[in-house]
Amino acid sequence: MRCRVLVAHLTGTRARAGGALAIVGLGVVLAFAIGWPKAGDALVAIRPRALAPLATQETIYKLFGGRPGQWIVLSNDPDPERAEVRADAVAEVLDPLAEDGVIDGFDALAPFAPAPATQAARLAERDALDLPRLVPLLQAALLDKGFDLAACAPALASFAHPSWHVEPMMPDPASALGWLTARHVRSDEAGTIAVTYVRPKGDAARDAQALAAIAKADPDAIVTGYPRLESALRESLAHDLPRVALAAIVVVAIALRAILGRTRDVAIALVTLIAEIAGVALFMRALSVRWHVYDALVLPVLLGVTIDEAMFLLHAAREAEAEGPSPDALIDRAFREQGSLVVATALTTAAGFAALLACRFEGLFDLGAVGVLGVLLGLVAALVVVPAGLRLWPVREKKPRAPGR
Repeated sequence: MRCRVLVAHLTGTRARAGGALAIVGLGVVLAFAIGWPKAGDALVAIRPRALAPLATQETIYKLFGGRPGQWIVLSNDPDPERAEVRADAVAEVLDPLAEDGVIDGFDALAPFAPAPATQAARLAERDALDLPRLVPLLQAALLDKGFDLAACAPALASFAHPSWHVEPMMPDPASALGWLTARHVRSDEAGTIAVTYVRPKGDAARDAQALAAIAKADPDAIVTGYPRLESALRESLAHDLPRVALAAIVVVAIALRAILGRTRDVAIALVTLIAEIAGVALFMRALSVRWHVYDALVLPVLLGVTIDEAMFLLHAAREAEAEGPSPDALIDRAFREQGSLVVATALTTAAGFAALLACRFEGLFDLGAVGVLGVLLGLVAALVVVPAGLRLWPVREKKPRAPGR
């Protein structure tokens, strides 16, 4: 009863109904002007700050440096040696980037156990220096600094007669080098994957520079890991969400037209949805609720609940038309028959989402917060927009046909 009295007060006249819709329209314009809520630091890999192991990890990062998240560069090839050579090429281009501070660092097999082809290439670069020619210069430098040439004889001999010994490294699996090899190279019936682990800076320009270098060294390399997944998902959402939203509105409009049968009712239902979405965006901004994939999961549920509420009210108003087309009669009948049911459905749904507010995991907490906000704002939108629309867009009374026509 109180709900009916309040709605009757808000939309009881055409002027008040127009004012209510004007406020709704202002909220929609404001939401579009401000923009959708900011995305969280992570869209998928949400890290609960209260979890003890993650808090310990953060403390370790503060004490010893580093940050969460790394790239995993996969060089996949049917030939094991080609896979390792491609990974070695990636390591070669990452080394100067680490020295220049473009990346925090990287882990690769190349510094410890390069592929035979990589060894041969490095030896060719060594031979280009013509080390035998430099032996007299090295001897003079050693004598100048007071070194004993006899003690340095093995090193001088390796300069005078450089070795060209190249062989695949087959470390003992139980050794440290065996563990390192197993961490970076794996083979199965599909081929061999050589892995390079990269610690990016998290700066867009530097990360782009590192990705370009990796792509140049190994064009077929796959760069994955949660940071790459996050950035790819951001790009995908920015590109696809407007198109998906437009397609969804068109599909919903067609479905509503088929069910409700009236352009007026379809327009009222769509305005209710738009008002709800705008309200959710504004309140998420105001309450600093970040946008991530968990929120995206709950949005279709919110839109479905709000559509149901609007359709129930509009259907009840449609049945009341037989009693008289006056807006007061339609609105009174709609709220008398469906108002309490709509309110009860919304409140119980909001209570279900509110239970998630007790979760310590930020993803589920935000899902619950958006769910509660969306359901309550959808209820308010339905209770305001539907009666205001019925009052401002009344049904025209059908004129009786003249006899003989």
